[in-house]
Amino acid sequence: MTLAPFQQGQDLARRLILLGVLSGWPITDRIEAHEVAMCYARYVAPCANPETVRTIAAGLLFRWTLYAAGRVRM
Repeated sequence: MTLAPFQQGQDLARRLILLGVLSGWPITDRIEAHEVAMCYARYVAPCANPETVRTIAAGLLFRWTLYAAGRVRM
């Protein structure tokens, strides 16, 4: 079963937060956060089309933003 790209991005964020990669990194600069999300999205989907990569990054940013705001616990 494959996840939709947005869900794949959320799952990636959850894993990175649990591993401590993103948990101590507050989102203070949206441009930097977007660049980080795009790098991870390109890493997990290197052969995907640009729209899919952006959707994965959007899911990652969504979950990361909720976590940073304290609205979601891992």
